[in-house]
Amino acid sequence: MSASAAIKNPQDYSANPNTVRARLRKARLDPFTSVKEQALAQDSKAVNRAVKIRSNTESFLMAHPITRKAILEDIENDVLERRRARGCDAASKTKQFQESAVANAEGASSGGSVHGTDDTDGAADAVGVTDNPPATPGFLFGPATHLSGDSPGTPASMAAMGSSMALMGSSSFAPMPIPHLQSHSFSHDIRASMVQEIHDDHGNYIDASQSSTIAQQLQRDIASDAISIANIQSQLTSVLSEFEGLKRQIEALNNDLAAANYVLKDMSMDKVNRMTRRIQALVDEVTELADEVTEVANVIKPGDKATKTSLFKADANGGREIDINARL
Repeated sequence: MSASAAIKNPQDYSANPNTVRARLRKARLDPFTSVKEQALAQDSKAVNRAVKIRSNTESFLMAHPITRKAILEDIENDVLERRRARGCDAASKTKQFQESAVANAEGASSGGSVHGTDDTDGAADAVGVTDNPPATPGFLFGPATHLSGDSPGTPASMAAMGSSMALMGSSSFAPMPIPHLQSHSFSHDIRASMVQEIHDDHGNYIDASQSSTIAQQLQRDIASDAISIANIQSQLTSVLSEFEGLKRQIEALNNDLAAANYVLKDMSMDKVNRMTRRIQALVDEVTELADEVTEVANVIKPGDKATKTSLFKADANGGREIDINARL
C-alpha cells in the first residue's frame, strides 16, 4: 500500500479528545523530536518485554524484593546494551538521523544527493537541484524554529527559516556549517529567547485540515456540557427544596418535643400529687389506729380480773382450747 493510500481523510479521524490532543501534539513535533521519542518508546517496549518474561518465572517470584529490584535493573542494562551493540537504541538512531540529515543538506547544497539515507532522494534526483538556498535542517539539534510571521511548518516559513536562521548545536554535537546561510552575531541569551518565543508560537499551531473536525467536536462538547450543567442545576434545586422540607419537619419535631416535655411534666406532678394524697390517707389511718390502741390500753387496767382469766382451757385430750366464757 502506498503512503498516500494510508493517509486518512480529516473526517475519518477519531473525535476522541485525548486522541485529538495526541494527534495535534505529534503533528507539532519536529522531525528530530519525533525520531527521538519513537526510539525511546521502542527501547522502553524492549525492556518491558524482557521484564515481563523474567517476572513470570518462579525464581523471581520467590526472591526478596531487594533482589527483584536488582534483577530488573540488570535486565534493563542488558537489553539496552544489546540494542546499543546492534545500533538500534535511541542514542544510535538519533545520531544516525542527524548524520543522514546533514549529509542530505550538504548533498543538496553541492548539487547532488546522498542515496540510501532518505526516501526523498530519488525524487530530488528526478527533479534536479536549483540554485536556491536549501532549507536549514534546524531539527537536527532540537525543535524547529522560524523567524517569519507565517505559520510554522508551511512552505513560506520553511523558506524564511532556511535563509535567516543559523544552525545551533548542542553539547554533544558540534554545529555543522551549511552553505548559503547568512551569519548572525546573536548572543546565547538572545538566541535562547528567540527560540523560546518561536517555539511557543509553534505550540499553538493547529493543522488547518483538522480545524473543522476540532470545531465540531468542541461544539458537541459545549452542548454536552450545557446539558450537564442544566441537569446539575435542576438536581441542585430539587436538593434545596428537599432541604427546606427537612428544616420544616425538624421545626415541627422540636415543637412536638417541647409539648411532650410539658405533658410529661404535668403528668409527673399529677402522679406526685396522687402519691402525696395516698400517703396522707395512710398517715390518717395510722393515726386512727394509734388512737384506738390508746383507748384499748386505757380500758384494760393492770390487776383487772380479765387480765387474770386465761383465754384457754384444757380440752378432753389434754390439749388447750379457747374458753368462750372467759371475761376480759
